[in-house]
Amino acid sequence: MTSMDSSVSFHQQIKGRLLLIAFLFSISFFLILAAFYQSELSLLTLNNETLPAIEKKVNNHRLLTESEQLLTNVLIDHNPQRFETWLLLYQQNLQALIYNQANEKQLARRLLTEIEPFILSVKRLSVNNEKNEQLKQSTIVQLQIVNTALTDALLNVSLENSDFYQHSINVFSQAIIMAENLSVSTNIDRFTEFTNKLNTLMQQWLEKVEEDETSISPKVVASLTGLNNLLWIDQRSIAKWRSHIRISQEFISLVSEHRQTLTPLIKRFTLSKQPSHKIWPEILLSWLPPAVTTSQKVVYIIVAAIFSLLLITLFFLLYLLYQRIKFNQRHSIALIEEYIQGEVNSKILSGEQQKTLDLLNQLTLPEHSENDYQRLKSTLNHQALLISRHANTLAWDTRVLSDELSVMFRQMLNLTEKQRWYHGFSRQAVQKLVAEARAAKSDKGIVEVVVSDKQGRKLNVTLEFIDNGWQGTLSVKTHQVKLEQDVESLNQQLLKAEQNQRLQQVNFSQKLNKRLVRALLQSQSASLGYGVPSIKVYRHLMRMLEWSKQLQLFAILRAKDRQVQLTDVSFLNELYTLIINVLVNANLQRNTVSYSVDNNVIDACKLNTPLFHQTLNHFCQMLLKDQFKAALHLAVSMVDKNSGQQILNFVFTVINSESKAEVPDVITALLQSDEQQIETKSSIIQYFFKLFKVTYCDRLQTKTVENGYQVSFNIPITTAASSLLSDERVDFNQRNLLLLSNDSLTITAVEQLAKKHQAALSTITKTKHFIQQVNVKHLTKKALDLVIVADDIFNNDFEMIQRHIAGLPKGLIPKVFVLQPLCNQAMHRVGLFKHTPWCLNSPTFAASLKRFIKGTNASNLLLAADIFQQYRFVPTNVEVLLAVKNPEQHEVLQRLLHWMGLQVHLVCNQQQMLKEWKSGRFLILLNEFEVSPLIALDVGKKVKRSIYAFSTQQIEQYQNNVTPECSHWEVKLLPNILDVAALVNGLSTWLKEQPLTRNLATHQSQQASMITKIPVAQAPIENTVKGGEEAFDLVKYAHNQGSSELAAFMILDYIDEIEVKIVELTESIAKQQLQKAEYALKEIITIAKIMAADNLLQSCKVVEGLLSDKNFNGCSEAMLDIKNKYLLLTDFAQAI
Repeated sequence: MTSMDSSVSFHQQIKGRLLLIAFLFSISFFLILAAFYQSELSLLTLNNETLPAIEKKVNNHRLLTESEQLLTNVLIDHNPQRFETWLLLYQQNLQALIYNQANEKQLARRLLTEIEPFILSVKRLSVNNEKNEQLKQSTIVQLQIVNTALTDALLNVSLENSDFYQHSINVFSQAIIMAENLSVSTNIDRFTEFTNKLNTLMQQWLEKVEEDETSISPKVVASLTGLNNLLWIDQRSIAKWRSHIRISQEFISLVSEHRQTLTPLIKRFTLSKQPSHKIWPEILLSWLPPAVTTSQKVVYIIVAAIFSLLLITLFFLLYLLYQRIKFNQRHSIALIEEYIQGEVNSKILSGEQQKTLDLLNQLTLPEHSENDYQRLKSTLNHQALLISRHANTLAWDTRVLSDELSVMFRQMLNLTEKQRWYHGFSRQAVQKLVAEARAAKSDKGIVEVVVSDKQGRKLNVTLEFIDNGWQGTLSVKTHQVKLEQDVESLNQQLLKAEQNQRLQQVNFSQKLNKRLVRALLQSQSASLGYGVPSIKVYRHLMRMLEWSKQLQLFAILRAKDRQVQLTDVSFLNELYTLIINVLVNANLQRNTVSYSVDNNVIDACKLNTPLFHQTLNHFCQMLLKDQFKAALHLAVSMVDKNSGQQILNFVFTVINSESKAEVPDVITALLQSDEQQIETKSSIIQYFFKLFKVTYCDRLQTKTVENGYQVSFNIPITTAASSLLSDERVDFNQRNLLLLSNDSLTITAVEQLAKKHQAALSTITKTKHFIQQVNVKHLTKKALDLVIVADDIFNNDFEMIQRHIAGLPKGLIPKVFVLQPLCNQAMHRVGLFKHTPWCLNSPTFAASLKRFIKGTNASNLLLAADIFQQYRFVPTNVEVLLAVKNPEQHEVLQRLLHWMGLQVHLVCNQQQMLKEWKSGRFLILLNEFEVSPLIALDVGKKVKRSIYAFSTQQIEQYQNNVTPECSHWEVKLLPNILDVAALVNGLSTWLKEQPLTRNLATHQSQQASMITKIPVAQAPIENTVKGGEEAFDLVKYAHNQGSSELAAFMILDYIDEIEVKIVELTESIAKQQLQKAEYALKEIITIAKIMAADNLLQSCKVVEGLLSDKNFNGCSEAMLDIKNKYLLLTDFAQAI
């Protein structure tokens, strides 16, 4: 190996060239920077010094030019009215010249001083010009009159006077010409001379008139006298015009002098020549010859040449450096190649090359040779081939991918040589592999993914990213595919078995429904007098029927092949129908239901009506399940709107003032459940979960409020049109309205209505405050137009309110607008009013309220109480299907049907009417739809039924479609609902009247008369009441309730409430919770007083005394007596 002695490093060899390049680059950079700085400095000087000076000079010249033009306008114009404006502008220009520090500043001050004395004179000229012009015109007219009079008189004068007359005519004619040409530019001397001549002539005429007035025409005398007064005596027009001309000519003379002063200044205006813009410093240009610097173009050419030379030199040096580095790299590689071959012949050029050769000398040879490596590689490839063929598994690594491995990879995926790996998979499989590869790279771990190739085989792929390369395995899962096929087959069999099970469940529910409907029909028939079933039994049957419907719907919801059918309906009508049906059931537990709808909600929509009703109906029933005397309010509003869809928010508020309402466990469980957990929950939770899912209900939320809670969720509703609820504004003109209500929802609704429609509303929450505040003194100061009595006040204090209003003076009595509850009304005592609290939701309520105020009716009473005096009805189990298009318009009919003791179910579309009627559950149908209800029923085909039509056309249609199955049905025309006698007579078949108690004075005779009315089937009650003793006083109970029918309707509710409170009282005594025990006992005592149950009341008094002594052991023993009295009370009530 040849020894080399070069010891200089390569970077030291090229250091000089690098320094030269840096030096040239620095010179170029500083030259460019200097040129840029000089250019910016020159531009800054131009902007800050030169241009402002030129602009100031030009502005001063403009002011001088404008001033000269203004003075010229004064000289050529003869109208003094414009002198003041021009003079003002002229002053402003002079002041601007002084302010701008112009060269003509002293001149401007002098001119301004000279012009100031004429300001008032010019202003006076401008003001008096119009008056002087009028005097001039008057003078011309008067001169023409005089001239005419003299011309006429000339014909009649003597010859000796004719010359004088002719001379006068000539002078006056000249005066007319002079007056017509008179202006401020008229020569003052000529004007004075002529006026003196005219004055002399007038003096001659006046002397002549004084000497012999009779010889001169009166017309001439009068005209001359008027002219004399106009010119010299009264108007003094000659003197005024002389002063006018004198002042004007003095001003014009001054203006002429000023103009002559300004004109030379304007002509002398010039701008000095400015130096050209330079980009190079003066010191640099001073080095150049004068012949070069005089031409800007030559300077730029020289500068460009210098820069070009610098750049060419710089690039040339860079190129030489590049060639040197390139040569050094190639020479270093050649040295290493010579060293590997065994002999170095080339010269070593740098220290780095010498260092490299020294390091190579220190390397040792590997333990294994290339042949060993090739043999090992062949063995590994053979083993990989065997694994691939026998186990369908291939290990791969992108960093060491051999040709044999590539062939095996293509064989496994059935690829050609030109195809890549992704050609063996579908697009979805490739996307899945790429996504998993990204996850493996980011997580720095191994991922496993199963994909299918284009042949349908399942491939298991593992991926790992390590050392900037990919590695993994690829295996075909033949056994797994077979297992999956078996699992799929088993799933299909299981799905088919589930479908069969659901079908059997639906069929079972249908059969159960029919049996329950038959039981309901028997219960309805028995309630009319053919038997005396328990109302509790009827309610239990109803609950069982609803439970059966839930089972049937739940089975349908679980089916994957279910179909959803949408129908065009009115959302408002469907919601009203739903709330009415919920109210009927809720009223059994003395709960109230109300609703409100936002004006943004679109009415026309598409709904799956049965699903919509069943979802919300069952949800409301679940909310009120354990509630007594609670209030449920549903608020519906729009939260979003898309094309063809609106998202509605349903907010359910449950409030119980007696015992705070708690969120049901079902809702709590729904909030905590998801798809994976729902199968482990109870059936009722699964039922509501499926309901919410199929109706796309989301955002289920709960919130605690005072004495209750709120539950809300969103449901998307398909819209049929973009018609919003009508929101017309009705102006009440600040009429005074008074609301009597203690219900916050009613107060809020009426206050919003009053605010929107410009009404002055006051609210009173208690009747005693109404009696105190609404008196003659108050009404005299501020009259009331209307008193709105809400349903909560109406139930208890309406008679007191009526008496108080009737006692007011006739002129101060306000109108009364009653919101009467829909159910539980003693019509014979209060009558039937036209409106209910639900009319507050009607978009036309404000307009109807204004019409009522303007009308003549003192109240909205529709039917007086006298009409109902002769009727008392016992509530029966007879169910009525009321099918109408717009249920809100038939609200009066609904209330009358409830008053008759019928169980009303409301529908508002004909598809739902046919479905409900076909079930056979209802004995009565009131149908407004045109479709015929004469169809085959599922249950009770031989049961007697009645169909009431709203028009004679419907009757004719029904009679033409009567089938043998419907021949025993009654088809009648519904009487006028306001004719109570006709309505009762028309429905008499299905009504059960309660005997009227004629004499309320004798207690014993009342009891005896009512007991004798009990049917023979009730005789066993005598065995339950010891010694013939009654559990409570029937007559007194009816009197406390206000009506017999209301007493009969509420009796079972009272008994249920007593049962609940007895259970609470027993538990509280056992736990020694004194406050809860006292509260439960107080509730039992209150109901016992209402029902006149003296025996139960005495037992409660005993427990009350024991509680006051905190004797819980004694209370436990005394509770046995209360329970026995409760059993007697229950048996007695069931027997009635």
